[in-house]
Parts: sequence; structure tokens; C-alpha cells
Amino acid sequence: MISIDDAESKADHDARPALRTFAVVGLGLVLAVALLNLIVNPLGAYPWTVLRPLTWSARQTKVTLMSQVPPPDVLVLGSSRSMIVPKAEVDGALGPRTMFNASVDSAKAEDMYLVCEEGLAHGFHPSVVVMGVDLEAFYDPAETDIRTLANPALRSHLSADRQLAAYGTIGGTILSYTQIADSIRSVKTARAGYPKDKFRFDDTDGTFVWVERPAPVVPAEQNAGLNARFLAYRGLSTWRLAMFARTLSELRAHGARIYVYIPPMHPVLVEALRENPRYIDVHGKVVALLEAEKAKGGVVAFRDFTEISSFDGLADDFSDPLHINEENAARMTRTLLESR
Repeated sequence: MISIDDAESKADHDARPALRTFAVVGLGLVLAVALLNLIVNPLGAYPWTVLRPLTWSARQTKVTLMSQVPPPDVLVLGSSRSMIVPKAEVDGALGPRTMFNASVDSAKAEDMYLVCEEGLAHGFHPSVVVMGVDLEAFYDPAETDIRTLANPALRSHLSADRQLAAYGTIGGTILSYTQIADSIRSVKTARAGYPKDKFRFDDTDGTFVWVERPAPVVPAEQNAGLNARFLAYRGLSTWRLAMFARTLSELRAHGARIYVYIPPMHPVLVEALRENPRYIDVHGKVVALLEAEKAKGGVVAFRDFTEISSFDGLADDFSDPLHINEENAARMTRTLLESR
């Protein structure tokens, strides 16, 4: 006669192979998903390319170029809104100089610090730095872009604890449903055929260059989404403020003269944002921060170019409500470099 204990023991023993099979299959699926997302790299977050990313990311391109170009006299830091600072205007204001534009899309304070550190690691000791600072650069909570965390060169300049945390973030992203969907979409796009490139980065100085300029976007059509960006604002991040201060300190230690500006926005968007109290708050705090840096000699010049009247800009020289075109970039750069 079999006891109850014996029966339970036999049942447990019989279930073990099934559990092992389930565990092996589950682990296999997890590894397969991770491998798919790593190989496809749908957002261009990792430093390799098998298929073209769904969205562009300048980080790997700029890191690669910094390892190839000679150390420049002038370094440009900022977000995509600073990618077309024209060398001709820099030369006109300062005399003939070599220049490299290290701006990366959606740059936060830590991006500027990490890109700066990577440049210094390659022997960059610029005498002049032009720095475009978006209001969002200091947002709290401070969640670093996965495209920054996944880039080994940039990640290496983070503190040890943040590098460790970055691996957890990367792992979570690799296994996320969103990235699986993006990988599938990337494969489908590759099979259907890629559209023609609309822009490129100059191989010699990293500047953004239009290949096929899109039709201008009517500002009012994007105002709602851009206005909503400021709803995420909860204050200024202490960590990001510290990263910005470290960037300025590193550059000054290497003898750089630093020119800082807040990039312009289309007048229609500026008018819409006047009704947004969170925008008003963050704009006031960032302006006060940068004016304080100018007052204590941390930067040579600071200009708030939010409104195009501050540099005699043109309302019809925008590619979208946040990004100026060449003529506005020339006027803005000339005004900045003539400031003291």
C-alpha cells in the first residue's frame, strides 16, 4: 500500500522533467528575444549596425568621428537644435578655426558631459566651446537616454555605480515588448526598402547637412505635442546640474572660452507656451542658472535666444517649431560670438 507521502513524492518527481523543460524553453525564448533585439538594434542604441535604425541617433556617429578627426579649435555641444552651427560664422567672428560639432539628439546635461569627456580622451582641447542648452537638459527625474547608456565609449565616463545601473537598464530594454515590436517593424522596413536619406553628418566636422530638405511643418500642428513635453517637468535635477557644472569646469581647466545659449523656438510655439506655467517655471530657472554662470565668469557669454527677435531671426527659416535652418543659425551664431 502506497502512503500519501510516497504518492506526493512520486508526483513531485514526475513533475520535475516538465518543469525543467518549461524552464529551458522559457530561458531559450528570453535569450532569443534578447538576441533578436541586439542584432536588429532597431533604435540604433548599440554600437553596431546590421539593419538601418528606425530612428536616427547621432551618438555613435559622433563618437566614431571624434576618434578620426584632428583635435579641433572649436567644439560645439548641445542637442539636435545645435547641429547646424555654421563654421563660416565661427571663422568670421573668431578667425579661421577648425571646428567639430559634437551635438547629439535629445541631449541632456549628462550627454554633454560624456561627449565632452570622450572628446578630451581623444586629445580635444578646444580653445572655444559653443554650447546650446535646451531647457529639458536639466529635467528631473534624471533618466539617461538608452542610446547613451548602450554606447560603451560614452558609458565608460559614468561613475561606477551608474555604469552598473546602466547594465540593468539595457537588459530591461532589450527584453521589453516595445523593443520587440520595434525590431519586427525594423525587419519589415528592411524588406520593403529604405527611404532615401534626407540628411547626413559632415565627415570632417560633424555638422548636420540636409540632403533632401523636408517641407516646413506648420508650427500650430505640433504645438500641442511640444507643449506637452513640459508637463513632464517636475523641477531641476540636482545630478544633472552637477554634471553641467563638471562639464564647464573640465572645459575651463583646459583653457576653453565657453559661449552658452538657449536655442530658439518658432514664434507661434513661444506664444503657445506662454500659457504653460511649467514652461514658464523651467525657463526662468534655467535662465537664472546660466546668467549666474556668466556673472561669476564661468562662461564668456550667455544669450537666451528663445525668441527670434533676440538675434534678428526669421520666422520662415525653421524646419519645424524647434529647429532653425541655415540663415537663422548664421544670425544666431554671429550674435552669440559677438557677445561678451
